[in-house]
Amino acid sequence: MRTITMSVDELVATLTENAANHAAKYLEAFIGWIDKYYNHVNDEKTRSATISNRFEGAPLEARLATIAEYAAFDPKRFTVAKPQYHGEAYETALAMLEAHVDDTITVDQGEFEQYVLDRWGWTRDFETSYAFNTSYERGAQG
Repeated sequence: MRTITMSVDELVATLTENAANHAAKYLEAFIGWIDKYYNHVNDEKTRSATISNRFEGAPLEARLATIAEYAAFDPKRFTVAKPQYHGEAYETALAMLEAHVDDTITVDQGEFEQYVLDRWGWTRDFETSYAFNTSYERGAQG
C-alpha cells in the first residue's frame, strides 16, 4: 500500500496530540538538561575553589603543579547536547491541513509514518536526548 485516504479531522486530531506529546517531552528533557548544566557548573566551581585553596601557602613546586592542572581545565566545557524542539514540523503540517479544502486527504507511507505514527527523521535523536536528559536525580550530575 503506497497511499491511503483519511479524514482530515482525524489527521488533525492525531497530529495535534502528537505535537502536544512532543512539546511535553521536550519540556521535560530541557528541564533535565538545565539541571545537568547547573550541576556541571557547580562541580566546576567546587573544583576551581579546591585548586585555589591548594595554591595558597603551597611551596613553589606544588603551585606549579596546581597551575598546570588548572591550565588544562576548561570550566566552560559542557558536553551534554541540548534537546531540540521540533514543533515547527507539526505546525507546518497542521497549517497545511487547515488550508486543505476537502474533508479527506491522501497521504503516502512516509507522511503516514510522520503524521500518524509520529516517526520523523529526527525521532531517534530526540528520543535518545530525552532518555539521557530525563535520567537523573534532582541535584545530581547525570
